[in-house]
Amino acid sequence: MRKIAEKIAFVAFVCLSVFFAVLATMYVTVGLPGDGWNNGGINIALIIVADVVLAGLAAYLLYEKFSSHMALKRLLLYCDSESTTSANKKVVASVVNGCAKHVDGVKVRKTKITADDKQGFVLTLHVTACGVAVQKNLDKLRCMLTTAFEETLGVRFNGINFVVDKLSSRYSPDLPTADEQAETLADGRRQADDFYDDPLGKYNEKTADNDEKQTDGEKQTDYATLQTQNDSSEFDAE
Repeated sequence: MRKIAEKIAFVAFVCLSVFFAVLATMYVTVGLPGDGWNNGGINIALIIVADVVLAGLAAYLLYEKFSSHMALKRLLLYCDSESTTSANKKVVASVVNGCAKHVDGVKVRKTKITADDKQGFVLTLHVTACGVAVQKNLDKLRCMLTTAFEETLGVRFNGINFVVDKLSSRYSPDLPTADEQAETLADGRRQADDFYDDPLGKYNEKTADNDEKQTDGEKQTDYATLQTQNDSSEFDAE
């Protein structure tokens, strides 16, 4: 429903913008019909109403665009007709830090809670990572956080996102293997370039090499096979 209202407001905003653009163009080029802003021309009250509606639509679209991405200070846990239970951002951060202590190479620097379009919440963590298996450590932390929030606060986030702000990697690349792979790629690229430059010549060279590798016995066998085929053709003709 929220998305539909936003689309309707956007269409109305575009229509009013086009109307004012056409009106301004007419005023600059040919002038306004009738007596201009007097009673015989365009009603000034209509212009004022259109201005107010356009300003309201612009404010609504800006609010819908940025309000859903604003960080929340409280996390709604449970609510009914009689009471509401929520958790402060510090409580969420304490659960996050408690889980992050058990993951090597990951340190949480900032915790952010936002609302999404599914009537739920998204947890975004800004972290610093070190080591090699960064993705594995983040997946481990995500699983721990999912279980911890379900068991302690009884809440499940629609998404847990990570933003790696700093990476201190101790990974040492295998230079000899990388050199061999690069040389193999370069050889394949050179062969492809040579083939595209002279494809017929490369085909003739390949055919000549195959003829040279063929033994005398194989050549005699091929000649006998060809002679047999010719004899069969002559017999059929008779």
